[in-house]
Amino acid sequence: MLAFYICLCVMFISIGYFWAKQKLANPLSIFNAIWLIIVLLYQLYLSRLQEPLSDETMSVLCINVASFSIGYLVLSLIIRLLRKNKRSTLLAEEKNKKVKSVSVPPKLIKKMFFWWAAVEIVEVFVSGGIPVFWKIFGDTKTYMSFGVPTLHGLMNAFGLVIITVAFYEYLQRKKKKEKLQLMSIILTMLVYYLLLITRQVVISAIIQMVVVYFILRGKEIKGKSWAKILFYSFIGVIAFGLIGNFRTGYEAFLSVSLIESQLPSLLVGFYWVYMYLTMTLANVNNAVALGVMGFGGLKGALNHFLPSVFETQMTSGVEVPSYLVTEAYNVSGYFISFYTGMGNSGVMLIAGLYGILGAILYELFRANKTEKNVILYAIYIQIIALSFFANHLLYLPSGFQFVIVILLFFVLRKQTVDRKVKGENL
Repeated sequence: MLAFYICLCVMFISIGYFWAKQKLANPLSIFNAIWLIIVLLYQLYLSRLQEPLSDETMSVLCINVASFSIGYLVLSLIIRLLRKNKRSTLLAEEKNKKVKSVSVPPKLIKKMFFWWAAVEIVEVFVSGGIPVFWKIFGDTKTYMSFGVPTLHGLMNAFGLVIITVAFYEYLQRKKKKEKLQLMSIILTMLVYYLLLITRQVVISAIIQMVVVYFILRGKEIKGKSWAKILFYSFIGVIAFGLIGNFRTGYEAFLSVSLIESQLPSLLVGFYWVYMYLTMTLANVNNAVALGVMGFGGLKGALNHFLPSVFETQMTSGVEVPSYLVTEAYNVSGYFISFYTGMGNSGVMLIAGLYGILGAILYELFRANKTEKNVILYAIYIQIIALSFFANHLLYLPSGFQFVIVILLFFVLRKQTVDRKVKGENL
């Protein structure tokens, strides 16, 4: 079954490569590559928490990649046929032909930053401090205690949009003053999120910025540039481990991970990354073995993904038995709640939705590489890149970015059209 799964992933990676006209940076190839790498890494069995993957688990994983890939290819084909026959309005990026595209001016980015900062100051005040200082001074509160429920998730989404848009404009602008201001905003926000000990937001921001960078500057990357990228990736893994050690503790991490071989604490980030990548499969494997499926249907599948102000009312009465190999690792991939709620049909549903959304955003991006389409595509790639971790599409800090970006560019375009109409009337 493992050999079949590997062949299936390789096939879809290859199809994506040729379907995107010999470009590996497409959703189909990226998604299948991620889920292939995870399964291959699992075969190292570095932790005693990892049981061999059963044939039933491999079947679920095959349904995952196949549903995503078929959903992506079918809708992508439909879009291309409609566009070819000139009957589609789906890809009509600009309804008003007088305005080709709009960009976010640095002044607006600064205003957005100050709005975000004002709310964060309130959150710090309401929370009674910042998680990193709680940790330093031995406070019993953890980073999970920070922020106002729902509002904090919305502000994280807003913050991610600000960082990504600011980075896009940083790469596009020529004036040193504007570039300095934009980079100052980006670094300030990243440092703040590090103080909150929230690796997820920082990692999401970095992935989105990397995607934007490759889109805008990919052709400029050569030998030395790749060496720098590998070096910064190495530093990033080390930083990820150091934050983990600070938040959890080096010895505690090794203990709960049941890892026998030990790396120096400075390099333990590689174990952190490995465990987060592979424990998803361990938990899915355990859920399949225990038969934890069919609890609550769609209602159960959406459990924990609604804003906290609605969660109790909408998901009350749905209790899913624990399937975690250990409470220390609750990462189970983006489809686990749909599997526990609806079984294999739930995996087909969410994987197909991911694939369909990927087809829409990639075809929009291919048709017109406007700032809005680049940002939306970067957000989507971040979501599928972290699909091994959780369902970031339905996770407020990540998924709500789509809403914010669409509203932002709708308002900007409307303002641009209004100014142009006024100018013509004059």
